[in-house]
Amino acid sequence: DRDDVLDEIVRALKSGTSVALAASRRSGKSWAAQAILARLRKAGFLTAYLDLVHVHSPLQWTERFAAAVLNAISATPEELFQVTRRFLPALDLSSVSADAGGYRLRLPADCGAKDLAAIFEQVYTLPRLIAKDTGRSVALCLDEYPEILSFLEPQVIERWKKRLHDTKAVVYLLASTRPKLIEDVLGAQASSGGLVRIFRLGQIPAEKWEEHILQRFRKSGFTIDRETAAGIVKATHGYSYYTQLVCAYLWSNRKASRRILPED
Repeated sequence: DRDDVLDEIVRALKSGTSVALAASRRSGKSWAAQAILARLRKAGFLTAYLDLVHVHSPLQWTERFAAAVLNAISATPEELFQVTRRFLPALDLSSVSADAGGYRLRLPADCGAKDLAAIFEQVYTLPRLIAKDTGRSVALCLDEYPEILSFLEPQVIERWKKRLHDTKAVVYLLASTRPKLIEDVLGAQASSGGLVRIFRLGQIPAEKWEEHILQRFRKSGFTIDRETAAGIVKATHGYSYYTQLVCAYLWSNRKASRRILPED
C-alpha cells in the first residue's frame, strides 16, 4: 500500500534522514513527493520543491535552488528580495520573476565560473541558515535529481552531497524515475553508508485503482460497474498518469449520459 510507504518516508525525514525515492515513469512519483511535503508542512516543516527537468545550467541550478528554499519563507517579490539580502548578502541579484512555480531569482547572465563557485557555497548553506534562524526543520525535494549529472561538474556535486549531513534540521527528498542513476549521483555506498535511505514506489495495485475509480465516478453521479473500472486499469497498465488521463477523458465526454460502459 502506498500510504504505508509514504508514512515510512515521512518518518525517516522527520528523524533527520534524507530519502531517495525511485519510481517508474508516469507512476505518480511527483504526486507522491508533493504528498510527502504536504504531510511535513502539517508537522511544522518548511518545505521547498524544485523540478530539475527544467534546469539546464549551473546558473539556473543556483538561481532555482536558492529561490526554491527562499520561497518557503517569502510570499511576495518584495519579501524575496529582503530575505535574499538577509541570508545571501553577497549575492548579486539581478531581478525576481514570477511564474506558476513561484518567484525566481535572476543572477547576471555574465556570472563567471569563479563567481558561481563562491555563490554555490553560500546557496548550499542556505537551508541550514534558515532552519537555524526560524527554529523549524527544512525539507527540500529535488525532483529528477540525477539531471544534475548533465550540467554540474563532479566537484560541485561533491560539495552539494556534503550538505546532506549538514544538520538533522535539513533533509532532502531526492526523487527519480531512473533508479539506476542513484548510485551515479550518490555513490555505491549511499544507502549502506547512511547518506540516504532509498525507497521504491511500486505501482498501485489494480484492485485499489478499481475501487478508487468506482468511488470517484459514483461520487460525481456516474454509473459505472466493476468490469468497466477493471477495463480502464487494464488498458493503462495501472500507470497513474495514464489512468487519470483516461478517467478525465471519460468524465468529460460522458457528462451528458452520466454512464460509463465497457465499450467506451
